[in-house]
Amino acid sequence: MSISAIIVGFSLVFLLSLSLALLLFIILRRIYLRARDRTMNAIGEKLEADILKAMSAPDNRKAIKVAKRYADVPRVLTRVLVDYVKTISGPERERLKLIYGRALKDRLLQDIRSRFTHIRLRAIRPFVMFADEADFPQIMRMIQDKPPIRLAVIDALSSIPHPFVISRLFEAFAESSATDLRAFMNVMYSLGKRIESQMRPYLTESLPGPKLEILIELAGALPLPGLYDRILLFSGHPEKEVRIRVARALGRLNILTQPVKDTLIRLAEDEAWEVQAQALKGLGKLRVSTAITTLYHSLFSPHWHCRRNAGFALANMGDNGIRQLQKAAAQTEDRYAGDMARMVLDEMDFEPAAG
Repeated sequence: MSISAIIVGFSLVFLLSLSLALLLFIILRRIYLRARDRTMNAIGEKLEADILKAMSAPDNRKAIKVAKRYADVPRVLTRVLVDYVKTISGPERERLKLIYGRALKDRLLQDIRSRFTHIRLRAIRPFVMFADEADFPQIMRMIQDKPPIRLAVIDALSSIPHPFVISRLFEAFAESSATDLRAFMNVMYSLGKRIESQMRPYLTESLPGPKLEILIELAGALPLPGLYDRILLFSGHPEKEVRIRVARALGRLNILTQPVKDTLIRLAEDEAWEVQAQALKGLGKLRVSTAITTLYHSLFSPHWHCRRNAGFALANMGDNGIRQLQKAAAQTEDRYAGDMARMVLDEMDFEPAAG
């Protein structure tokens, strides 16, 4: 037998042995994982029973025992505590926080400072959901961290919106630099309508324009109709970007008071065409019938966005608005106004009036 044949034979045997070893490893790993899952599930069921007993106990002794007994299985304990804290409030939640503080908090504090992102991500949710006021500086640092960390914090905050977090968030927002504003906006948006009462005191002239823009934008996007009276205060703000946000927010809030209607009509004649465009859109959304004359004249604006928004706003006004569009389509003094009116009528399946 040649040496090359022997080498080939040994290679085949080696490869076959390696394949069998790999297959055996996979089988053994699956057996191990299934056994581990069964063990963890059994521990989880026992843990849930013990936690329920601790929450109904007359004092904290059972909760302390639970923390000691299950501190060595942090993943199971974390999962169960997170599941419970999302649905339980009142004194029982304090028992959960006691168990968390005794068994998990120190470990999680170490994990969220880890240089490994996957370890930090795993720790963020329970840390934020069980946070107290002393933890707020750490939460703020994570809000300004890299995107995966920031998104995990925002998700956790929106699950359990601690009142102290919302309050301190606005305090930090008022003191923050311009570079941090986007992160604050993302967090506030995730908290939803729960921020309405906390936002009101900050809608003041003392707040810089860029920060006012964010708060007014949020009020319209969420929406927060209870703040419309505060938003009206900024309709004459010297900064164009703030007035744009005011016009857009008023159109989204669906508040049909006379001050809102009058303000949008006034903003539709603002010196900045960007403000006009947003106000015209808002007048159409709210179907402000007293604005038909303003909308008709805006069809003759030199700015395409204003003509377009005025046209579709008139289409929302019913028969009176359609007649104004037909009138504009028939005139020959401004072909751009006529073209826009005809385009809107065509999209609405209306025929222009005969010339």
